[in-house]
Amino acid sequence: MGTLQDRLLTELRLAGANDRAAANAVLAGFLPDFNRRFGVPAANPVPAWRPWPDGLDPDRVFAFKYRLKVAKDDTVCVAGQSIQLPAAPRRFAYAGKMVEVHLRLDGSVTVFDGERELVTAKAPPDAHNLRALQGNRPEPSLVPAAAYVPYVHQSSIRGRE
Repeated sequence: MGTLQDRLLTELRLAGANDRAAANAVLAGFLPDFNRRFGVPAANPVPAWRPWPDGLDPDRVFAFKYRLKVAKDDTVCVAGQSIQLPAAPRRFAYAGKMVEVHLRLDGSVTVFDGERELVTAKAPPDAHNLRALQGNRPEPSLVPAAAYVPYVHQSSIRGRE
């Protein structure tokens, strides 16, 4: 273990901290002393991170994105649910058109036509369990390597006779 983990556990035990409030009180006094004794200045004082660009929507960046074709009934099927697209201005239907579907980290689904947001479906109550695009199908079972017999096409066997 590193220095902090070893020393912090000992300090918490010595102080008799057995709940969160007591641990936070010990930590408030422990960290400044620890940083003074063991802190090392950065080799390069310039931060390695860049500021978040203005106008960039984190919900559009941090999402699973899929290019899907709209069905004939103006729906897109994603994550086991069908999403009905609204009628487009100056257009009768989206059928056959490619759209971008975002499955966000909160479980909600948003459909985009280029930069224009068409529809957003709210996250289901169990949104913390993200589902694969195939819906709730069980994971495929793995075949043990010893049980695997490769398929050999008959034409390749005939040449060896």
